[in-house]
Amino acid sequence: MVPELLIRDPRSGTLAGLILQRYGYCPREQGRSAEEIATEIGTLRDALAHHYCAPLPTIPTAKELAEIREDVIGELERGGAWLDPRDEERLALIDEAFPELKAYLTEQWSAQPLPDTLDAHVLDTLVDNVTNTFWGVSLDENQNEQTVFWLRQAVRAAYHEAHAQTYMAFSAEEKKSLITHVVKAWVKNVVVNSGGYDVLGMERNWVAPGELILGESPDGTPVCRVSAGQAPPQGEPPTLTITVDLSKVHLVGMTELAKEFASYVEKALTDLPTEWQPYPEELHFLRTISQDDFKRDLQRFDFHMEYGLSFRQIAWLEERERTGRPLPSPLQPQTIRTAIQGEDGVENAVKRIYTAIHRTPYRARRRRLDTPAQGLEAYYCALHPLGDCPEDCPNLKEWMRQFDATAPTSTTGKGELSRSDDELMELEKEWARKELAAPAKFEGE
Repeated sequence: MVPELLIRDPRSGTLAGLILQRYGYCPREQGRSAEEIATEIGTLRDALAHHYCAPLPTIPTAKELAEIREDVIGELERGGAWLDPRDEERLALIDEAFPELKAYLTEQWSAQPLPDTLDAHVLDTLVDNVTNTFWGVSLDENQNEQTVFWLRQAVRAAYHEAHAQTYMAFSAEEKKSLITHVVKAWVKNVVVNSGGYDVLGMERNWVAPGELILGESPDGTPVCRVSAGQAPPQGEPPTLTITVDLSKVHLVGMTELAKEFASYVEKALTDLPTEWQPYPEELHFLRTISQDDFKRDLQRFDFHMEYGLSFRQIAWLEERERTGRPLPSPLQPQTIRTAIQGEDGVENAVKRIYTAIHRTPYRARRRRLDTPAQGLEAYYCALHPLGDCPEDCPNLKEWMRQFDATAPTSTTGKGELSRSDDELMELEKEWARKELAAPAKFEGE
């Protein structure tokens, strides 16, 4: 972000101009020596660095500046300063498939002075002219976004081609002036962009197998070797220590810094051998899941395990929530015969949470009343601790409501979702009577 401010600071342009003057690519002010200009360059560079609290790169040398100038001249002569390979491919395609369109675009750009930059207003006007001329449709009325996008690319390519052709028609003096202008822009970009900033520092107490390690040979020559791996010190977990240079945070911004921080952690987790990871495989998903997604998955798990809702019904309820409709209260199992988008995701979430808790794969099973469905605790009533609940006991009724979706029938072995409400209530009462008829057992009996 700081380079974007620097490039707009008028002093950056002044600095680039002074560098060209020092090496003779721009006329010097009368009576000024190369040494005086060099001193002013250093003073101005330090002032910019202090003003933005940013380290600036070193000033290009005479050799580096000559190389930059040669590159600029080569790009201009080839047209590469404006035309890139994609532009050339588009123009060749237009010339072959739509020669009338190619001629029209060439005529449009040759009939007016070429602007230095192609702003959105000029681009939209030309695209609108093209659509009116060839299809009789205005840009505002044209609903084919792909066609409009393609036309924008075609107009840009023709604009770049016109710039390249204009340069070739220049006189030697005009070419020299343009070369100096482009070189100055390149130098300006070089002196304000130092590349990456060392805002984050990283240190691990382990080395991954296959990691490249830089070192020195006995004679001081840098060497690179492949590590066989080094485990964390005995008794210590694998760690990643990241330090932040607070004086440089403004150079990248918190958003980019957070992304870089996350990438460091993700890479460390990827590089860390499985045998050194101190957490079970079933919890790996917790490393990358967001809090919002985790809360959503927990709700899916609770709806399925506690209330007996099917994966499809949960996906259906989430779809209703997205359209602003509240969840029904109380939640009741319901048969939904049409496939719902996202039900596979619900199933995966429930299984992931179940496996994290129980460390065994989830299996949907049907059980008797004395061994309830998975996720449903054995019945206990705080109002009737001896188990002598009457039929209208609220705790018993709520427990039976949660159970009925997974209890087996006497004929199919499937859940009771297909039975009528009256049939379900009668079965619940029968199961409850059997449960309550058994003498209560306590520990030690």
